Amino acid sequence: MNWKIDPFPRMVFACFFLLTTNNLKAQSLAAGKHFIFQTNAGETYVFEPYKGATFKVIPVEEGITTIQVRYLSDNPKENRGPFSFTIDKKNLYWESGLDGNLFFPPVLNHTVEVKSDKNIMIFLNFGGHHLKNHHGGYAIPSVDGSGKLFYAWLVTSGDDQKPEENACVRIVALEPDTTITIKGWEDKRAYGKLKEKEQQTISMKDKKFLDLNYGNAWGFREISSTKPIFLYVTPDSYNNFTMLHPTYENGKEKYVGKEFYGGVNPFPERNFYPCLVVTCIDDNTEVYLEEMKDDGTVVKKTQATRILKQGEEYIFYLTSGVPWYHIVSTGDIYVYTSKTLLNGYPYIRDTLFLPDVNGVFRGTDFILNIGMETLAYSSKEDCELTVYSFDGNFSPFRMKLENGYSLLGCPRIYGTKQYLVSFETPSLVQFNTAYSMGYAFPVDSPVASVYFSSNKVRKITPPKQNINIVSKKEDNEYKNLPAEEKISRFKNEYLMNKKPVKIVAFGDSVTNSARVSGAKTFWQIIAEKIKEKYGYEGITCVNRGIGGNNVFHALSRIREDVVNEDPQLVFVMFGVNDGYRGMNLNVYEKNMRKIVEILENETNALIILLGPTPLTTKKDAFVEYDKIIEKLSKEKKIPYLSMQQILMKEPEWDKKLFTDFCHPGPEGHRIMAEDIWKFLFGEK
Repeated sequence: MNWKIDPFPRMVFACFFLLTTNNLKAQSLAAGKHFIFQTNAGETYVFEPYKGATFKVIPVEEGITTIQVRYLSDNPKENRGPFSFTIDKKNLYWESGLDGNLFFPPVLNHTVEVKSDKNIMIFLNFGGHHLKNHHGGYAIPSVDGSGKLFYAWLVTSGDDQKPEENACVRIVALEPDTTITIKGWEDKRAYGKLKEKEQQTISMKDKKFLDLNYGNAWGFREISSTKPIFLYVTPDSYNNFTMLHPTYENGKEKYVGKEFYGGVNPFPERNFYPCLVVTCIDDNTEVYLEEMKDDGTVVKKTQATRILKQGEEYIFYLTSGVPWYHIVSTGDIYVYTSKTLLNGYPYIRDTLFLPDVNGVFRGTDFILNIGMETLAYSSKEDCELTVYSFDGNFSPFRMKLENGYSLLGCPRIYGTKQYLVSFETPSLVQFNTAYSMGYAFPVDSPVASVYFSSNKVRKITPPKQNINIVSKKEDNEYKNLPAEEKISRFKNEYLMNKKPVKIVAFGDSVTNSARVSGAKTFWQIIAEKIKEKYGYEGITCVNRGIGGNNVFHALSRIREDVVNEDPQLVFVMFGVNDGYRGMNLNVYEKNMRKIVEILENETNALIILLGPTPLTTKKDAFVEYDKIIEKLSKEKKIPYLSMQQILMKEPEWDKKLFTDFCHPGPEGHRIMAEDIWKFLFGEK
């Protein structure tokens, strides 16, 4: 590719007129009447009068807008609402916390549905607004898809902060002779007072980039321009959170394309630098980056070190200390920011609604890096999806989104491993691994509807998978024995005869780690005790605990991760993530039953069922899930222990045995191991 970048982007703008808010039609990606999203809050950033995470509803049509809000859960007992509220456009916005008294408690995640009779936009805020609570960086979607009208919310630091520690509004003008008008309103419901004038007009005749630094300036902003612009809000210089970058095609806002502009706070914090994460939609794509000063002077050019394949992810580290950048590619990509240690993996991936391969929201084919907390939504209840890996070293798994939404998560987390998530019907995907911030996108996106009613919809052919795991029949010698006889048979056949024993620990993050570097997990301690007691080294362990996994993920990888290992002893512990997300108890039981039956019919292993460990913040949260494991153990005659009872019997267990609200630490794992050992071998 001949790398020559014009001083202004080569985007083609068709003739179109600016829609007013009174006749908002099918232009906007972020405005709609039906939203489903997840929000959460960090304990550290919740201050009075706030009690948790909130969201703001911004009406974009004149007059009175009526909304309905309800909490969604896989567990019907946890559902709340709907609650009805009215919003007057004159009041600029409605907030779930201060106006609706609806707060979402810290730490826990909450799925929310909002419906309205007129078009609205929704801004997510992870803990209210406070001078110590940054909103994080986010790209502002235009109100009507034109790139000329934006609604923004700005929270900044106090007056005594350095300029680089204040919030910034960063604007990229796509065409010369652009005029920007910014109107500000004080937020009388919270803190601070606007210092800037109520209206500010800025001419960008020859200037491409505009950086507005604000001090103590809480409030609502309406930003309009005579020509299309990109708009980004970043908090203080030490926070470069997730911002998905828009682009334009034929005058319409999109989030997949070949050219992007953006701006970040360029200052590193404790060696964490801002970075750009590129995801490749087209095959054999070259990607180039320019980093620029305020006047457009290019200080650094970087080319991706390899030609990217479809589905591949690439990270550019922004180390030049300048705020502006320009990305061009030979094929379609999408881009978002994060922050990272140099040559490391993105440290923060906050709330991010992902574009499908057509560049709009609510699609059928999505390319993404699935983390522990990826949320998948569908406006169609009981929608099904299939997940494929682009490297082919993965067994595709199919799952149903109960009630139209579910924790997707990934059976495995391989850092930069990318997946194709293919829905049966158009769906909305939210990528949520940390604090909720930025704008939500509607389920009923009119732009997406237009795409799916046309013949221009792009589909991705599922990557060929190299792994083909098939079920196998095994005569399990333990199957019909009582639980005590199963344990006795295992000891007599393997341990007394010093036969090799492979232990597979199958579970979630509790199984995976004791949360302290070098500390041993319960199953590692048990393996060492077996070696010591029976005097031989033929004991091997396989860690198949993966953070964020629930019973759906367990079923997707059980043959690959457990059956294929040909184990002699299997510990099974799932339920923390299932209960934490309020999974329907019937769904949990059905899937746990399938897990047990696969292990019974396809391995010749002694199975040990372990109930989920408790939460320190809500001690009875998983009691019903634990009862289901106990019920299965009695029905199937499988040895079982309640981890809740084992841990909670200890004095001050929540303070001494856990490293956080849900993970036992080294001492917790030691207690678990002691009780499991006593149960299996009748001694401490």
